[in-house]
Amino acid sequence: MLRVFDGLARQKDLDLVLELDSRINTDVLIDPLRFKQILSNLVSNAIKFTPMGRIKIALQAVDNPDPQLLHLHITVQDSGIGISVEDQKRLFEPFAQADNTGQMARTGAGLGLVICRSLCMMMGGSLSLDSEPDNGTQISMNLLLTTLEPLTMQPVATQPPAAVHQELRILIVDDHPANRLLLCQQLGFLGHHCETAENGAQGLERWKADTFDLVVADCNMPIMNGYDMTSALRTHEGVTKQSRCPVWGFTANAQPDEIERCRAAGMDDCLFKPISLSRLSERLTAISPLARAHLPFSLDSISSLTGNRPEMVERLITQLQHSNHEDRLVLARLMPDNDRIETRELAHRIKGAARIISAASVVEACDALELACEPDVPNEHFHTCKQVVELAMIELEDALILQQAKT
Repeated sequence: MLRVFDGLARQKDLDLVLELDSRINTDVLIDPLRFKQILSNLVSNAIKFTPMGRIKIALQAVDNPDPQLLHLHITVQDSGIGISVEDQKRLFEPFAQADNTGQMARTGAGLGLVICRSLCMMMGGSLSLDSEPDNGTQISMNLLLTTLEPLTMQPVATQPPAAVHQELRILIVDDHPANRLLLCQQLGFLGHHCETAENGAQGLERWKADTFDLVVADCNMPIMNGYDMTSALRTHEGVTKQSRCPVWGFTANAQPDEIERCRAAGMDDCLFKPISLSRLSERLTAISPLARAHLPFSLDSISSLTGNRPEMVERLITQLQHSNHEDRLVLARLMPDNDRIETRELAHRIKGAARIISAASVVEACDALELACEPDVPNEHFHTCKQVVELAMIELEDALILQQAKT
């Protein structure tokens, strides 16, 4: 990537130097676009505000006891005009620029540093600045990256490998989109299904409206943090007599007391960001899928229709339960009358609503009833098909009522 800046550096007679620690010889899990954007911005600023001398980019591996994590320290050092202490205090404010007595206004540098620091924080890292007027500037970035196993050519398997775990339904609650995306990708790679929420309040409502084998919650979020969300979740479990749902805290604060704080809030475990695939897979072996009763409708269909909005899920389930109940009463009143034309129209209407939520048993029963409405079908078969539809609707209604109670 630095070759892009070679020409620009030569135009100003600047030396562009790269120092790479020999210990950095492993693949890592990183967002390449964000990393490139940060480094490009820092190098571009260094060249722009260095009239003579050199720019040095150094990548160094910091000693780290965990072999599955690489602590990467990156510095971009220039011999340029530097920045005063006063200007440094406000340089990380958007659109700020160092005055430097008019020698070379650092137009846009403040905005660039704000963007770089924000991107770095989204990747779980930090960015700092050290500078003196006329003595140059050094910007340091620290990232803790998950190491990856080297890619090797594997023979083509005649059969797909068996899954290590049974598929889990996992709710991820985190206010940072990048964190949610990364964890979803990791869990998806391991064969699990994920739903997401952006804060603790939204996560709590999402959990109430569905059934999950595990909740992974960021500890520090706006509106409602992970600790408060877990406490409220445990309270709801106690009131509704639900079985305990495992909850893991997820935090970048890798301190021993953080684990105790998570457990005090009702969490079962605490993970530190970032987490490697192998470690995540190992932790998941302790989680077992819930023994779910077969639902006569699809919760996923309802979630998709409502955009995963808990309040809309609750409203739709309530409306479906009411409509199903009313249609079943109408169908029951039609039975003695033996009105096949009206029965066929009602069966078709019931089937349309059932298809929306993938209530397969109701759909199949309505199909059979529509066929039984033909004039040449014996009355005994006609009445049997009506009874099957009514039983399927009772089963659906009971399931919808139970789901309402959970929310």
